[in-house]
Amino acid sequence: MTTVSLARLLDAADSGVFILSPEIPVARVSELRHKRGLQGFDVHCAGVGDKLGVLQAFARDLRLPDWFGANWDALADCLMDMEAVSKGPGVVMTVDGLETLAGHSPEDYEMLMGVLRDAATYWQEEGMLFCVLLPGRRDVLGPDLPEAA
Repeated sequence: MTTVSLARLLDAADSGVFILSPEIPVARVSELRHKRGLQGFDVHCAGVGDKLGVLQAFARDLRLPDWFGANWDALADCLMDMEAVSKGPGVVMTVDGLETLAGHSPEDYEMLMGVLRDAATYWQEEGMLFCVLLPGRRDVLGPDLPEAA
């Protein structure tokens, strides 16, 4: 497990998907985003155990356009075409409550992680920050993910 400082992560504009350390309250993430002029989004997936539910949560909380097709490709397209990213130095997104999805539908959880990683890679190559923080249990969300502490 790799651990990185959340403040240093945001300063270095390191894009990626990270477990948010339980010691870091989500309010601290909001404070750091604001201080650095970063766009912030919080996606709430508590109790969501399937693909459709998680896609609806992203559509609702990211205010995705009407053309969003509620499938993995459409989510990828939206994440790689976010006006919020192209307008500023980047985006820091929290996605909470994913333990249910990981437990009930591991295939869909892995697909979501792939979409988020691909979006982070895309924006990193564009020179923009796209950081996704996952508050929750490391053992469920991915012991292989780096931790932001």
